[in-house]
Amino acid sequence: MSESVELTQPRFEASIYFDDKLLEQRCGDDPQALEIWMHALAGEGGNYNGKIIDHHAGGVQVKAFRYSAPDS
Repeated sequence: MSESVELTQPRFEASIYFDDKLLEQRCGDDPQALEIWMHALAGEGGNYNGKIIDHHAGGVQVKAFRYSAPDS
């Protein structure tokens, strides 16, 4: 008898960008942990932005942020 293993996609996907270039993506089921990861990766400066989408809600964006470099 064979057992069926059902693989499920993580609920959330976080993407972080520098300017418009995708740097990294990470998936998981805890949006708060993904948000902490994005802010830690972005650091304090630069033109970083990121978003978290919910795959179970049809790809709806649930969090977003944008950092801009300080004016000189």
